[in-house]
Amino acid sequence: ADGLVGRESADVYRAETRYWLRVGDSARAVDAANRMEVAYPGYRVRACRLRAVAYANEGAFARARAALTAAGAESPSPSEQAELLYVGAWIDLQDGREDEARRALLDVVSRWPGEPVADRARRVLSTLAQEVDE
Repeated sequence: ADGLVGRESADVYRAETRYWLRVGDSARAVDAANRMEVAYPGYRVRACRLRAVAYANEGAFARARAALTAAGAESPSPSEQAELLYVGAWIDLQDGREDEARRALLDVVSRWPGEPVADRARRVLSTLAQEVDE
């Protein structure tokens, strides 16, 4: 990101955040998400969502939910709202709160049926239904 400014540098930090999430280094993912937000405050919702994933990966579910709450306070767009709800459901599943996750996933599907995140929510709901059948 050296030599870049604003959104361009934030895009580099966003890619870095995703890299650290993939390799399982939550602390570095949070740090990169923080730098992404500082570089371009317009990415605050994204930064909060990525921090939530990082916190959940380390089992800090209260911090993860707080990051999602902070994102929700930023008046996210409808597609961002759908993503936040989906990530919240994922966090609930990681935390053993399957009923809450199921409700959130159903909410995503009913409120934003045409969004790509709704397709992911349907797949997760299908998996949850299969587990009940087994």
